[in-house]
Amino acid sequence: LIDEAVGGGDARAKSQVRGLDAGDDRSELQPAASFRVVPVNPWTMAAEDAQSTFALDVDTASYTLGRRYIQRGFLPPAGSVRMEEYINAFDYNYANTSDQVFRISAAAAPAPFADPGQVNTKLIKIGIKGKVIGRDGRKPANLVLVVDTSGSMARPDRLPLIQHSLELLAGELSPHDKVSLVTFGAQVVTLLDQTPASNKQAIIQAIRSLQASGPTNLLKGVEAGYAQAAQAHRSGAINRIILCSDGIATLGETEADTILGYVEHYRKQGISCTTVGYGIGAYDDDLMEKLANKGDGTHHFVDSRTQARKVFVDELTAMLATIAKDAKIQVEFNPQRVRRYRLIGYENRAIADKDFRNDTIDAGEVGSGQSSTALYEVELIGHDHGAQAAQVGAEQADLGTVYVRYRNAETDKIEEISQRLSADIMQDCTPAITPRFFLAASAAEFAEILRGSEHARGGSLPRVQDLLEKTLPHLPLDEKARELLDLVRKAQGLPKAP
Repeated sequence: LIDEAVGGGDARAKSQVRGLDAGDDRSELQPAASFRVVPVNPWTMAAEDAQSTFALDVDTASYTLGRRYIQRGFLPPAGSVRMEEYINAFDYNYANTSDQVFRISAAAAPAPFADPGQVNTKLIKIGIKGKVIGRDGRKPANLVLVVDTSGSMARPDRLPLIQHSLELLAGELSPHDKVSLVTFGAQVVTLLDQTPASNKQAIIQAIRSLQASGPTNLLKGVEAGYAQAAQAHRSGAINRIILCSDGIATLGETEADTILGYVEHYRKQGISCTTVGYGIGAYDDDLMEKLANKGDGTHHFVDSRTQARKVFVDELTAMLATIAKDAKIQVEFNPQRVRRYRLIGYENRAIADKDFRNDTIDAGEVGSGQSSTALYEVELIGHDHGAQAAQVGAEQADLGTVYVRYRNAETDKIEEISQRLSADIMQDCTPAITPRFFLAASAAEFAEILRGSEHARGGSLPRVQDLLEKTLPHLPLDEKARELLDLVRKAQGLPKAP
C-alpha cells in the first residue's frame, strides 16, 4: 500500500516514506521565529475575577509537531507549543455518555510540580467527554478534499504521505458519502466532482495521479474548494472541506484575512473546514489552526503513516460526525475557597466572560467520542498555617462550578449543563491510584517547559521523567504514554530549533 501511495515516485522516495515513522526524514526545519509567541495565562485572583471562559478544543497538532522536532534532534520552537494540545494528545479514559451530548468529570490533588512549600497549591483536572455516534449512525458526508500540489510538496513527507492518508480515508467512507477533489499548485484543478464513495476505484485513481509542481496559490485553492462545496452542498448532510497542505508562509496578511473571511462566511452556511498539515519546512501552523478554528473544524499535523491512520481511520467518525458546535466552557471559582487560579494553555481560545451565553460567538466544534481536558493550578485558602476548627466547614465548601454551553448539532438547539466542583474531588492521589491524573500533569509540565512558561521556571525534564517512570507501570497498555516518556528523555540536552 505504501508503494502504491507514493504514486509514481522513485525508490528513494518510497524508502523515505517507509521511514517516516522513525523520524529519519531530514528536510529543513521551520525557523523558530516564524511561530507566533503569545503570553501564557497569568495567575488570577478569584476575588477579582472568579470566572474563566474559553472555547473547547480537541486539537493535538501542536504535540505531533513537537514530537517531530524532538525526533530530529531539536526542541520545538516555543511558539509552536500550545499546552492544551499536549494535554489533549492523551486518553484519560473518561466514561462515555449515551443520552447526553456531554459528560463532565473532575478530579483534584496536590499539584505534582508545585514547590514543596506550596501545600495549598492544587491541580484540578476537568474532563469533557462527548457522546459516541457509531459509523452507521452518522449522517452522509459531502467532502471536498483540497490538496496542495505545489512544487514544495515533492517530498516524501508531503504529497506521498497525503496520498497515503487519502487512500486510507477512501477505504473508510460509507457508500452514501460523496467526494470531490480540488488541487492547487501551478493551477487549480477539480479532479473529482461529487463522486460517490462507492466508486472507490475512481477516487483512488485520482489520488494516485497527483503530482507536485509550480507555486502555491492557497487563496485560489480555497476559493475553488468552497465553490465546489457550495455547489455540492446537501441539507442534512455533513458538508466539510479537508485542506491538506505543507504550509502557507508566503501568504500576505491581506490574503490570509481573505481566506479566513471565506472560512467564516461558509461556516455560517453549514460548511466546515478541517486542516491537516504535512512537512515542517515552511509550515504555517498558526494560520492552519486559525482556519480550523474559524471553520468549526479540527487541526491536525501528520508526520508519519501511523499518524495518518490515527487521523483518517481511528478518528474519522469524530472528524466527520459533529455532536456540538460553538462549545464553550466557563469555570466559576468560589472566592471563599480559591484564592487564585491559572488555566494551563487555551490562550488563543479565550472568550470574554460576558460572552459565555452570547450564542453568536464562534467557539469549538466537538466530534463523536471526542474529549477535551483542562487543567487549572489553584491556590486554596486555609490550612497552610494549620487548619482551625472553624475552618473545617469552609473546607467542605465547593471549589466552584463548571458550565458547558453548546449548540446541539442534531437539534440545532442551545443547551447548557453544569457540575459543581465539590470538596470531595480533592484527594491525596498517587500514580498507582490515579495514573491518568499524573499523565495529564506530566504532559502539561513537559509542554510548559518546552514553551518556556514563566510558571515552569523551577521545573525540569528529569523531574517530569521521574513522575512518568512512576506512573507508566500502572498504564501498561498505553503506547502514547510510553511515547511521552521517550520524548521527555530525548528532549534533555537538545538544542533549541534554529
